[in-house]
Amino acid sequence: MAYHRFYTPINIFTSGDGLGVHRETCIDEITFDEDGYMQIKPTNEGVDPVKMTPEEPEVILNEITVKAPDKIEYKQGEDLDLTGMEVTAHYSDGKEEVLPEGSYDGVRL
Repeated sequence: MAYHRFYTPINIFTSGDGLGVHRETCIDEITFDEDGYMQIKPTNEGVDPVKMTPEEPEVILNEITVKAPDKIEYKQGEDLDLTGMEVTAHYSDGKEEVLPEGSYDGVRL
């Protein structure tokens, strides 16, 4: 729970110790008893600091591009020649990967 501790109206204390000029914000742990009532024990220390790190977003495949093979015209009976064909995967984090030959078959990647 975050709260202001040492509440004093502004400028009641003028001893130079800062009391009455500002309020401190404190964060303390809240627990709940068996009846569901909040239990909080105000402290001067508060809770230990917690280092927060942002979650890494999931990297997903956005797009696949295909550079056509060198040979694109065929006569009936000629075997397919994929020399020069390049398949590139483009990911949501901006990275690109040229997929090695054999990692795709034209139906699935």
